[in-house]
Amino acid sequence: MTIRYPAIAAAAVAALSLAVPAGAETPEQFYKGKTVTFVQPFGPGGTYDLYARLIGQFLEKHVPGNPNIVVQDMAGAGGIRASNHMYNVAAKDGSSIWMPPDTLVISQLLEPDKAKYKADSFTWLGTAVVVNSVIAIRKDVPARTLEDLRKTEVVVGSTGKGSQTFYMPQMMNDLFGTKFKVVMGYKSSGDTMLAVERNEISGVSLAWGSWKTLRGEWLQSGFAVPILQFGLRKEPDLPGVPLALDFARNDEERQIAAFASSGSPIGRSVAVPPGVPRDRIAALIAAFDKVMRDPAFIKEAESRQLALNPAPAAEVQKAIADSLKMTPETLKRAREVLLGEKQS
Repeated sequence: MTIRYPAIAAAAVAALSLAVPAGAETPEQFYKGKTVTFVQPFGPGGTYDLYARLIGQFLEKHVPGNPNIVVQDMAGAGGIRASNHMYNVAAKDGSSIWMPPDTLVISQLLEPDKAKYKADSFTWLGTAVVVNSVIAIRKDVPARTLEDLRKTEVVVGSTGKGSQTFYMPQMMNDLFGTKFKVVMGYKSSGDTMLAVERNEISGVSLAWGSWKTLRGEWLQSGFAVPILQFGLRKEPDLPGVPLALDFARNDEERQIAAFASSGSPIGRSVAVPPGVPRDRIAALIAAFDKVMRDPAFIKEAESRQLALNPAPAAEVQKAIADSLKMTPETLKRAREVLLGEKQS
């Protein structure tokens, strides 16, 4: 596990804490006896759910006042439903936190009619793991290379158009001529795994950590084979699996592939809605930092096979700001590529 944020986190917490009005209710007073809702954007059984429940369990210990933290699964539209809820409906007093989908920025830019939020208006506490998305398929499907995927139809599952389970295979189809057939309607990564097992579908695009956590035995036995990964650099234990970015033939394709891979630092992060008092944000950032360093948390994550590679709030916030910088022309093309819809 790599921890990269001691100085950054401390400085951020100190700056936020300076804004506390004299005589105001302290974070400890606010959280004492409080129930905090922790929203995760997919169904039960997937790694978002697993990470949220584990992080929530340890946040109770480290947030001042030791509130009761209850995880709420809010599946729908590939994460857009939860994103809209947290921006427009959730309490803005620090009693609602959430784990945003890794496609938070992508959905905002590509589907503004559905995504009713501004990604850079949320405030991040940090992320538990920075991880690539990976398409893995059953070993009995005869497709391993880009040329194979251009000739062979491969059926993959998806939790919805707002999810990377849709965006990644769709991008491969449009940019690089593959023949992924995307079947939507699954509620969680756990559901898609069961569908692969039943041979309803051949594979799915999921975070590499999800593959290792939920079906590590498939990878060890060879039942499932990683064939593509999406990120800015390869996963250390997947040196032989190509990055989609490597297939780009020009600057436009590189920009779109990088944009599609921008969720790497976002997934399994924790954030609060806009408007939360700054002293409570400071307390939550400090608590998240303590959770990531807690030996009991690290041991429990290892026992549940949940990968940890934490990054600080400032790093996640910067990644989101960078992802939002797209020219109108590139954005128009990205919308065509990732949604599979030609724009007028």
